[in-house]
Amino acid sequence: MIFKTNIKSRRKARMFGAIFRRHPFIYTWSIDFEDVDKVLRIESASDLQSDAVVQLVTNHGFICEDLPD
Repeated sequence: MIFKTNIKSRRKARMFGAIFRRHPFIYTWSIDFEDVDKVLRIESASDLQSDAVVQLVTNHGFICEDLPD
């Protein structure tokens, strides 16, 4: 899954590291800080829906939108 975010610092990204590591369906994740869209990439089980990721990120005060593959 690929998302556009406004997570601009590694410090803020570390917060999501703790959240994503505890999530049973998220295997790996990364944020491309060099990309203008601060792209969040998630490898997950097929059970995880992109809406759930968007909600998880936005519940922590950040913008998160689906990006087409």
